[in-house]
Amino acid sequence: MRQEDSILSGLDPAGLFDLGGGSIPATDGGASPWEPPTPAHLAALFPRWEILGLLGRGGMGAVYHARQPDLDREIAIKLLPIESSADEAFVQRFQREARTLAKLRHPNIVALHEFGTTPEGHPFFVMEYVDGSTLAEKIGSLTVPEALEIVRQACDALSHAHSLGIVHRDIKPSNILLDTAGHIKIADFGLAKWDQQHEAAMTLSRTGGFMGTAEYAAPEQVKDAAHADHRADIYSIGVLFYEMLTGERPRGVFRPPSAKSGSDPRLDPMVLRALQENPGERYQAAAELREELNRLHRRSHPLLLVTAGLCVLLTAAVAFLLLKDRFAPRHEPEKLAVASPPVAEAPAPPPLVPEPAISAAPETTPPAPEPAPPVPTPEPVTAPAAPQPKVFSFNAVDPRFYPPATFLDAGWKSCTLTAQGGAVLTQGGKLLLWDARWKTPREVTPPETIIQLSSTTDQALALGESGTLYRLGDADTPETLGGPPISLLGTCPDNKILPVILKSGELYLLPLTPKYPPVTLTAPPDVTALCLTYSGKVHLLDKGGNLHLATREKTEVIRTDIAAIAAGDQHVALLSKTGAVEILDGNPAPTDLGKILHITAARNTTIAVQEDGRAVIFNSTGGKAQRFRLESGTAPVTTSPAGLLIAR
Repeated sequence: MRQEDSILSGLDPAGLFDLGGGSIPATDGGASPWEPPTPAHLAALFPRWEILGLLGRGGMGAVYHARQPDLDREIAIKLLPIESSADEAFVQRFQREARTLAKLRHPNIVALHEFGTTPEGHPFFVMEYVDGSTLAEKIGSLTVPEALEIVRQACDALSHAHSLGIVHRDIKPSNILLDTAGHIKIADFGLAKWDQQHEAAMTLSRTGGFMGTAEYAAPEQVKDAAHADHRADIYSIGVLFYEMLTGERPRGVFRPPSAKSGSDPRLDPMVLRALQENPGERYQAAAELREELNRLHRRSHPLLLVTAGLCVLLTAAVAFLLLKDRFAPRHEPEKLAVASPPVAEAPAPPPLVPEPAISAAPETTPPAPEPAPPVPTPEPVTAPAAPQPKVFSFNAVDPRFYPPATFLDAGWKSCTLTAQGGAVLTQGGKLLLWDARWKTPREVTPPETIIQLSSTTDQALALGESGTLYRLGDADTPETLGGPPISLLGTCPDNKILPVILKSGELYLLPLTPKYPPVTLTAPPDVTALCLTYSGKVHLLDKGGNLHLATREKTEVIRTDIAAIAAGDQHVALLSKTGAVEILDGNPAPTDLGKILHITAARNTTIAVQEDGRAVIFNSTGGKAQRFRLESGTAPVTTSPAGLLIAR
């Protein structure tokens, strides 16, 4: 049996149900493990549906085409043999696939309508019937615009799945269906990994096991499928993208698509980034790849308009010259001057009137004046759109920790991240909240104007204009935390004590649990940032660039000319006004960073971003620094304890 036939293949009849990795006992000594029911037999099992025929079968399942009269729609029935119910792992696999599909509702994903077991014991589920073909049948005949549209729709579908914690893990042409209108449908989430720790029973991959199709699988997926995250799907999209542009899959050392097929070279960086061997160097979200394609389209669109405009102007100019030649006054040709006797000056002839195009007007009727050209209406001036935040990660981060895609267009003013989610303050003053532990994200209107966000490891906090501190949780109304009025929030590595500056000007260690008493200390004037580490050290930065270390006994200046600070669990990163980075209570920063524009930190990690978009991630406890690139001028960057990064 070919490897392609040994895994789920969407609605591809050749291999739809050869589940691979499970086993069903043969009923006839092993010659043929299962013979699917005939359409007539199936009609007896499903009397409320019209069975139209068998679409295809594999060694361990079959797909039937049917019609549901009460809803007047066509459906596909996926049927497994009775013997499969004897294999507990196989039943878990089937139930996992059904539960996974049931959570997906997207126009570019094959919809699940129903699942269960027949009276005879066949596990089944009923899904959307797609009238069309698979992408595998179209490879080699697609235009570049068609390939780009397929990638866009696939990214939309995967963004939705990833936001629910679902990783497909088997993106390939036979799992992408194209309907007659040109829309794609991603099928076969049977290999999907449901990334919820409390549903470990639904994750059937074993450590070191491989599930997927090797030609499209990410390197980390081949090594250990159980620990491959959503970025494996982005790698598969890269393979698919390359194949649609060139007709071949990338193997070993391969040339860029433009060198292979003459496609637009501006697509090369996108394809190659999606195909990076290191997951941290790929696009960190499917929406990020889609946005790159959109930006390319927006850059190309004005060029097309300019080209079209030049064509119109050129046509108008040619027409003007032709009309000018036809209707110009008719003058006698100039003659050479010769000597002649003077003669009486004749009256000047009346000016010639251009001949009308259709009929001549009476001589006594003067020509109608030409209408004045219309005054162009000035186009309304619109403010430039706020840049959309870019979300990625340097660790394998659960997609449920990412902000929902709908939040990215909300016009962010500031944001803060926890280990499981985060909070956004919009330009309009609303709060957008998400957390992997909640059922749904939230949009909250705060009781007053919010001036600052901060967070601990597990909770987001907001400071109101009145000095009131709010805890942002899974509720429609933020929880008010008691205490004196606050003017500035700090950061802390846990959920115990939050350092703040009171409106009275004092440093206040605010307990977030009843276990700790509040502590008031002396603070320098004009504090702009402050942080608390696990060791109990409080660092404060004032407006003049002086860094203070506060203890119960005293507050002293330990550094000067500091522009910004960022704290992890034990270390504090300092950014000087000259753009240099220094680490307190940790390993030194790399010496070749260049001039740094912005720093952020969490846990043991510091991220330093240069003005040209180059960035470095390094660990305060040692290890090799990782380098990557953002858009030029990107700042600030916010990081979460889990490793999620948001650039704005």
